[in-house]
Amino acid sequence: MFRNLWKNALLATALSVASGALYAQKAFTLNGKLSKDKSGMLRLTYYNDSLEVRDSVELKEGAFTFKGKVKEPVLATLELNPRHGRVTYEEYMNRDALEFYLEPAKISLESSGGVKTASIRGSKNQISFEKISALQAKLDSQLAPYEKLYMKYRSERDTAGARALMLKVNPILQEKRETDSLFIAGNPDSYAAFSIFFKQRGPFIIELPAVEKEFNHFSNKVKKSYLGRKIASRIALAKRLEPGNKAPDFTLPDADGRPLSLSSLQGKNVLLVFWTRSMANFQAFKNNIDKAWEGLGKDRLSVLAVNYSPDNASLKDLMERESISWLSVSDVNGMDFIRMRGSGSVAATYDLSPVTIPQAWLVNAEGIILARNLKIDQLLSDRIGNLLQNPTNTKKHE
Repeated sequence: MFRNLWKNALLATALSVASGALYAQKAFTLNGKLSKDKSGMLRLTYYNDSLEVRDSVELKEGAFTFKGKVKEPVLATLELNPRHGRVTYEEYMNRDALEFYLEPAKISLESSGGVKTASIRGSKNQISFEKISALQAKLDSQLAPYEKLYMKYRSERDTAGARALMLKVNPILQEKRETDSLFIAGNPDSYAAFSIFFKQRGPFIIELPAVEKEFNHFSNKVKKSYLGRKIASRIALAKRLEPGNKAPDFTLPDADGRPLSLSSLQGKNVLLVFWTRSMANFQAFKNNIDKAWEGLGKDRLSVLAVNYSPDNASLKDLMERESISWLSVSDVNGMDFIRMRGSGSVAATYDLSPVTIPQAWLVNAEGIILARNLKIDQLLSDRIGNLLQNPTNTKKHE
């Protein structure tokens, strides 16, 4: 659980853009030798940009060969006799599988047992990957005893037990983060280091100038990789969304199906909110927005809430059930909660995903962004009031 905390989010983010052109691909060969008592099928999984590639071969007296093409070094997974369909967390962790760096080269894999204990030769990027993996493994061994207990608390909805456990787990997680940061700092030309950086930053809101500074620490070769181009694109988008820029317009249907655009509210200060009912602490979220709206005066501030619900009917029922009186629109099919990515034009324009909502933005009467990612707490009203009184004192993250 703790060892793979952001893995799904990273994978989802890596899939969030349509596949780019697979140019300049180069051949690789993976020759392997396992114990002769091992039998069955081996599956090799990796990505060429956003395109997932799966290849399978049958073991013959413990030996196998994979051949293919990749454009750049990529993290791959080799698994013996993979399970199909849904697997439990314990099944996932007990797979006979190995992650390693696949690149255009002749690569060899050898093991006196199964895949999990194999050694890799011929992949330059594997060296740095094994270095950080060894450091992480020491900390993972400290986390392992807590994982089953944490899952037990979650299944029993024992909030107090989970919180007490996290007090013990958090220092280990902090040490993992510090270990990763040191590795990133010392390996600017490493795809493995960039993969960790992407895991830390990729799924979340791009904070400037911090993320851009960290990104520019890497070599041009790494920055031009697929994940590098994704981060560069999001940095460019974040710059276009900085306070002082015009808020991008959009039109979406309200709860009655009538079109409502952001630009139709020009002349009014607007608290623009992106949200979903499935979010945690919904009642506190609603109360804080209501408090800000009423405290500042409805003639001084409008609220436009973009809801990510399945359809307009769901939004109308939700507004009635929760006594929501803000201007509300629904971005039907605008968010993919399974693949954890934005899937509509508004989400793309505002760089939204299930991981980054709820978000609150302040847009002034001229349609200019005054703040983005305002903290939606009991002080929201004070923050908005201060920004409206001192519009030159804008911040991206409050």
